[in-house]
Amino acid sequence: MLRAGKGEVMAADRKSNNDGIGASILRMEDRRFLLGRGRFVADIAVAGEAHCVLVRSPHAHARVVAIDTTAAAACTGVIAVLTGSDMAMDGVGPMRPLWAVRSSDGAPMAEPPRWHLARGLVRHVGDPVAAVIAETIEQALDAAEAVMVDYEPLPAVTSSLPAREPGAPQLHAEAPGNIVYRFERGDAAAVDAALATAAHVVRLQLHNNRLVCAALEPRAVLAVPEINGGGSGGDKLTLYCTTQAPHHIRTAVTQELGVPLNAVRLISPDVGGGFGTKGKHYPEETIVPWAAKRLGRPVKWVATRTESFISDTQARDHHTTAELALSADGAFLALRVDTLANIGAYVSTFGASIPSVIYSGLLAGPLRSIVQRFDGSGRTNWRTLTSRRRTVRSLRRYGGRLYEGRPGY
Repeated sequence: MLRAGKGEVMAADRKSNNDGIGASILRMEDRRFLLGRGRFVADIAVAGEAHCVLVRSPHAHARVVAIDTTAAAACTGVIAVLTGSDMAMDGVGPMRPLWAVRSSDGAPMAEPPRWHLARGLVRHVGDPVAAVIAETIEQALDAAEAVMVDYEPLPAVTSSLPAREPGAPQLHAEAPGNIVYRFERGDAAAVDAALATAAHVVRLQLHNNRLVCAALEPRAVLAVPEINGGGSGGDKLTLYCTTQAPHHIRTAVTQELGVPLNAVRLISPDVGGGFGTKGKHYPEETIVPWAAKRLGRPVKWVATRTESFISDTQARDHHTTAELALSADGAFLALRVDTLANIGAYVSTFGASIPSVIYSGLLAGPLRSIVQRFDGSGRTNWRTLTSRRRTVRSLRRYGGRLYEGRPGY
């Protein structure tokens, strides 16, 4: 038996609180959840809080001709009915993706502006158009039905394959052909040679279907302004948010509102499931604090389950052709993958990186000797359910010119 020096204890002699992989670990946090004592954003109530309901687009693609808020503003308990023009008047900036990918020729990806409340166009079912603020959630729901939006429906496609066809409707002028980027990675010449001379070549075409997360707790935001709070940024506020990435969200919100980072204190209390969906930045996370600052009182928004399905980021939706070169005895020699990824109507926080930098880096798994080539296109197109890709939980950053991190993040 190994012995330590005087006064020392060998690691092997220490009593562990578990017996290794697969052992049952004592959980310390469960009791209060089982007793109903969790503290989620929807559970937090502050004096004078108002409630927000968002009016969302029923169209996959449409021009917003006019928004009539007169009847809604006259409803009982309504404090304000706000639109994209109000946000523009207050100088609120657009949402930008955190991870920007370059195309294989070095050109930056297309980055169409994304507004929190629609400014002239809606580009997916569920795109926010107006925010109704009222004293109670019931009053806000009633008033939201009174908001009259005049839409001019525009041509739309709802999957990536027809979006790439000549003459397909264009979603953004900034993304000709509905292409966000063309990404390549690997040794093309070596892969081509291996496939041409391999004893066996296996080809596979597949559609990795789109999926939606359904966390137990829908997303929610509560903003509590501190009027004349002092500091370099003037008025401050506390933002309660169901997020997995509080630092990223605070940075994005303050940049879009044009206030210093120390003007917002962000608190992420108990979160009822995330799975990556709650690690991304959403319009509501800026709409709510902006409304709270504008009105000078707390504002809360809590998504419904139906609302989550048309507003949360989703995942995958890849059309892929893969070719694998094998030797006569079945050894893997080379892999070529061509993927068309449906990023959605807007490029989300990490939406560009998943089907490019991250995806391509994982294709060969632990195999060392295999040569590989990845060709991928990120395309925008209209979604009948939602527009944004949900990204994975684990974020591994690869070096070089493959991506650009945004300043301040």
